[in-house]
Amino acid sequence: MIDRIKGICLRKSPAAVVVEVGGLGLSLAIPLSSFEKLGPVGGEVSLLTHLHVREDLMELYGFSTIEERDLFAGLIKVSGVGPRMALAIQSRFTPDELVQVVADGDVKRLTTVKGIGRKTAERLMLELKNRLDSRTFEQAEPSTMKISTVGEAVKALEALGFSVQQADDAVRQARRKLGDDAPVEELVRSALKG
Repeated sequence: MIDRIKGICLRKSPAAVVVEVGGLGLSLAIPLSSFEKLGPVGGEVSLLTHLHVREDLMELYGFSTIEERDLFAGLIKVSGVGPRMALAIQSRFTPDELVQVVADGDVKRLTTVKGIGRKTAERLMLELKNRLDSRTFEQAEPSTMKISTVGEAVKALEALGFSVQQADDAVRQARRKLGDDAPVEELVRSALKG
């Protein structure tokens, strides 16, 4: 398995990056969280990788952290979740956020991922609870307050008539403006202002 790639970033987009390594341009599919951590085009980039092999295809996936790569490997083991859906889930939630969504049993937030409906989300929730062991939940505890605040703000906006998708997007944007430690009231107020 190819564990890591280090080279020059030739091209990047929110879904993929091309890295030159020893004269070869390797294309890696990446989650949005890894894209946000990439440097500029022409700069050096280092990514942890997962090589996914099927009968007719070999695809390379890149991640900025070990947690992201481990979560990807766990997600693709879930029945019905392929690499593309795993990337979509990881582009929507950080590893800590996903652990909290699963711990809370928040099926509605899981349906905010493109391609996941209510039935799929319920099945995923059951399978993910079994796949994520207790150590994963223990590791997520330091950020539980932050995640819970986001969940409460989303629910507050839902009560005001926002769809789950709109509420989640608005709270994420408010959190970027106000910071991770912002209280629920400020997140809701900022989200309402747009």
